Amino acid sequence: MKWAYHVLKFSPSGALFRGGKIDDVWLAKELNVLGGDRRVVTGIFSSAIGNGATNEVAVVLKRPLP
Repeated sequence: MKWAYHVLKFSPSGALFRGGKIDDVWLAKELNVLGGDRRVVTGIFSSAIGNGATNEVAVVLKRPLP
C-alpha cells in the first residue's frame, strides 16, 4: 500500500501556546479536518531549544493513496 503524508507544524512563539500549553481546541479542530480526508496520526515530534523549551511541534499524518 502507498501512502500520502502530511506534516502539521506549530511553534510556541505563536498564539497557539498559552503559558507553555497547547491550544487543544485548535489542535482538535485541525486534526478533525485532516481526519475527514482519511488521514491518521502516525507520530508527534518536538524539537527542543534547551532547558526543556520547545521550539516546534510536528504532527505527522498519513492516508492511503487510491
